[in-house]
Amino acid sequence: MPDFQLRTIQTFQEIDQCIQLQRATWGLPDVDITPARLFVVAQWSGAPSIGAFDTSDRVVGFVHTLMARHEGTPAFYSHMLAVDESLRDTGIGYSLKLAQRDQALALNVPLVIWTFDPLQSRNAHFNLNKLGAVVRRYAVNFYGEQHASVFDAGIGSDRVFAEWWVGSRRVELALAGEPSPPDVSHDSIDIPGDFNSVKRTDHQQALIWRLQTREAFQSRLSRGLVVVGLERDIGSGISRYRLASAEATSDALR
Repeated sequence: MPDFQLRTIQTFQEIDQCIQLQRATWGLPDVDITPARLFVVAQWSGAPSIGAFDTSDRVVGFVHTLMARHEGTPAFYSHMLAVDESLRDTGIGYSLKLAQRDQALALNVPLVIWTFDPLQSRNAHFNLNKLGAVVRRYAVNFYGEQHASVFDAGIGSDRVFAEWWVGSRRVELALAGEPSPPDVSHDSIDIPGDFNSVKRTDHQQALIWRLQTREAFQSRLSRGLVVVGLERDIGSGISRYRLASAEATSDALR
């Protein structure tokens, strides 16, 4: 693991580094970049952005949080998390999420919410299996076409909402590396193990995956099912979401 330390983003120089990291990570045009003033507002509102700093005091990752409410419950909205490309899969992103959880617990905020592309199996594994989040909501073309990132071009910016009930038993078990108590599995949804490869080689097939999984998620979530995990089968090239009833996962929802 690289040598880094976590602390809140405070200076305008640090904020500028976060802005540059946004550009490098998502290829966003200036109109879609989260500007410096919103980092300042986040700091003022009580949920300052958290940065990962290397030994030369350079920002190599950050998580940006907004105050929110979800169904009447105080919440954090985790707007973005970025890590320098050369340092991904080194534990920095995970450490930033743990720091965000500590921040939420210290402020008695029970829930952190963020979105991710349901076709990205690596993100799903991280969010559901490693962090212990669950999914109950699907949004079609969440960022629209004009303001979608380069990664969504031509296939729609569909997203699911990760609900991270930071004080729940499910989350505690996930962070301890222990499996949650078995859920009563009610259904499943298949996705490609490497959707980015599909997009690079066959755009039409990528669009078919988007439309098929959109229908599958909408159908199952509308019946009250909850996405609770992801099984990854490297050999078959397919990953499989596990869904359970809300009753069976009530511990994860508070």
